[in-house]
Amino acid sequence: VVKSGGIPVHLETMEPAARYCVKAQTFVKTIERHSAFSQAECIEVQGEALPLALALFGFVGFMLLLVVVPLSIWKMGQVLRYSCCPSVVLPDTL
Repeated sequence: VVKSGGIPVHLETMEPAARYCVKAQTFVKTIERHSAFSQAECIEVQGEALPLALALFGFVGFMLLLVVVPLSIWKMGQVLRYSCCPSVVLPDTL
């Protein structure tokens, strides 16, 4: 937590259920001196980590998609080929 007069610092990404700690140090430019580091301030981000079952479900779904899409494209190609360009020669009279 940054108190008054401080510069807020934002993290780009934060993991759920993780603990983050920070220490601060001031620098005075005119006399070019540093202060001692402050005590560590820690927070724990709320939320749950990604469960293993959800990750496994996503992987299985992706693998299934990799199988189903090419098979569907192949089958549609066969249907279009047989319906638009039949290989059987039709007789002149029916």
